Amino acid sequence: HAIMSHYYLDDWQYFDHVCSILQLNQPHILQVIRSLGWIINLPKSHLDISQVSIYIGSHYNLQQGLVYPTQKRWDKIQLALQLFLSLRGTSASAWSGLLGLLTSVQELVPLGRLMVRDLQFHVNQHWVHRHNLFKWIPITQECLDIFHRWLNPEHVMCGVDLHYPPPQHILFTDSSNLGFGAVLGDLHMAGTWSPQDQGQHINWLEMACVREALFHWEDLLVNSSVLVASDNTTVICHINRSSGTHSRSLHLLTKEILLWAHAQGIFLRSRHIPGRLNVLA
Repeated sequence: HAIMSHYYLDDWQYFDHVCSILQLNQPHILQVIRSLGWIINLPKSHLDISQVSIYIGSHYNLQQGLVYPTQKRWDKIQLALQLFLSLRGTSASAWSGLLGLLTSVQELVPLGRLMVRDLQFHVNQHWVHRHNLFKWIPITQECLDIFHRWLNPEHVMCGVDLHYPPPQHILFTDSSNLGFGAVLGDLHMAGTWSPQDQGQHINWLEMACVREALFHWEDLLVNSSVLVASDNTTVICHINRSSGTHSRSLHLLTKEILLWAHAQGIFLRSRHIPGRLNVLA
């Protein structure tokens, strides 16, 4: 009731007022929690109100609206990668440990999941029989390049936004084996595939349509949030989950798009639209 009576305060005043009330009533709050049958783990709890906190290996900064890996995770990654840099190859078991470590922070690093994908393809290519944990897997120059990106604190520790920005543009795309079309607001574009491209899988063609549309309207989309509406679920998953691990050619195409979008300051997401409604594209 005391908090709601101050609804007229601006956001920061409101937040500070809430914090002060919670801090003053901390003993009563803890008593209520315990009376409800909950057990508070005090050694792992932080009872001082703060907008900067660590939770399950993630460092949250609510003032900046960012989340990034903790220093402990960063140190662990450095130690593991420095070991890999000194080797020409190592066991599948060691590779699994490294991938697990990088996967644990991939959502906290810009393009983190995408950087892990290349390593996953490399391991899958050499580790066909998964029961053999001692299978020797080489460390190629491509792997070393990815390792060096993970060793760059300016890239890994810069943080990612806590919330997806609302879309400023909605891009509708559709493709067939012969051609493609796209709609952006009142604008539209279309084209036909080359004989070489016509032989590609339809999922690749649908993703290539997204690339053609983004490149075509680059000047309009730079430094903005774009929502791609497609009737192809593979395209949606590859954009939202930073590619996949089944098709190498589709991964390389998705990687090209995501790296380009990142360089242009374009935040890219995708959603499904039923084919019967995707008539304009």
